[in-house]
Amino acid sequence: MGASFAVAFGEGPVQLLGRIWADGQLLDPAGLNFRFYDGSDDQLPDSLIEATQGMGAAPAYRGICYIVFEQLPLSRFGNRIPQFSIELCRVVGALEPMIKAVTVIPGATEFGYDPTPRLQLLGPGETRGENSHLLASQSDWSVSIDQLQALCPNLEHVALVVAWFGDDLRCANCNIGPRVEDNSRVIDAITWSVAGLGRSEVPVVTRHDGGAAYGGTPSDSAVLAAIADLKSRGIAVTLYPIILMDIANDNSLADPYSGGTGQAAYPWRGRITCDPSPDRAGTPDKTSAVDAQISAFAARYRQMMLHYAQLAATAGGVNALLIGSEMVGMTTLRGAGNGFPFVAALTTLAADVRAIVGVGTKAHLRRRLVRI
Repeated sequence: MGASFAVAFGEGPVQLLGRIWADGQLLDPAGLNFRFYDGSDDQLPDSLIEATQGMGAAPAYRGICYIVFEQLPLSRFGNRIPQFSIELCRVVGALEPMIKAVTVIPGATEFGYDPTPRLQLLGPGETRGENSHLLASQSDWSVSIDQLQALCPNLEHVALVVAWFGDDLRCANCNIGPRVEDNSRVIDAITWSVAGLGRSEVPVVTRHDGGAAYGGTPSDSAVLAAIADLKSRGIAVTLYPIILMDIANDNSLADPYSGGTGQAAYPWRGRITCDPSPDRAGTPDKTSAVDAQISAFAARYRQMMLHYAQLAATAGGVNALLIGSEMVGMTTLRGAGNGFPFVAALTTLAADVRAIVGVGTKAHLRRRLVRI
């Protein structure tokens, strides 16, 4: 048994129809026959209402936001029209139209940027949505970007954050690489991979309060799909690789700042420094020892940035690529000859990145976004 009916919500216009609940049950719009009218001043009469009332006799309800369901199955609602709750998104102030650029996080999400809904395989016949927590038929990415564009109609640019992980505040000892939440997780129809490494070939993020301290590094396939989706929407893209520090509470690492045992848990990447740190030494150690420590770190850092330069090229290019974000502990270190060896390494890196991505892509160092 099905029913056709209309439900009015209020004055329009409304920028976006969100989720729909019927008797408290979240409805998946896939397979439903409905039409949404945003309440604009030029909307036309609904075809079903017009067919019922006659050509020219049906009102358009201009200025009224409403929805028309056609032959909605009622069996799951006791063969009656259910009680509806509907999520509507509308611009209510002057701020949203002024927004032209946003940064998309969390940066640590294995398939959170994938526009395709993915399923995690839990066992025989048992699955769970990997990246579709709002609507089963749409990924969280698609729902979020749809809402972002609806509420920020003048949006032009998105910075897409992707994270690798460091494991030590001492730059010479800091390994940098991708990580996953669980090395046994299985996702239907797709495999997690970053820089040619599979799930079993990278470390698992540390645990905190009974769960993963971070999400995993976004899979390269998800990053490529997100870039392609943004471009298809007419949005410019900045690819924004960062380091997150995955240092657990119970670590026994030597602290370059205190000289003691145990570094700060999950610290800011801006605290990566040489050992001993300038804070502890009193003045920066302007010797070749500092240069050697920074050189070891810079070689690992280059691997991350050159990988994302290659990924940007594979995506057909991006508008900008950040080659450094908030690395103040490193960029302020002086080495032999009173120079700044990490800044010199970033300058070389910028040239190497530009050779890969081309002159159409801007290369940035972000201390508080300083272009080089």
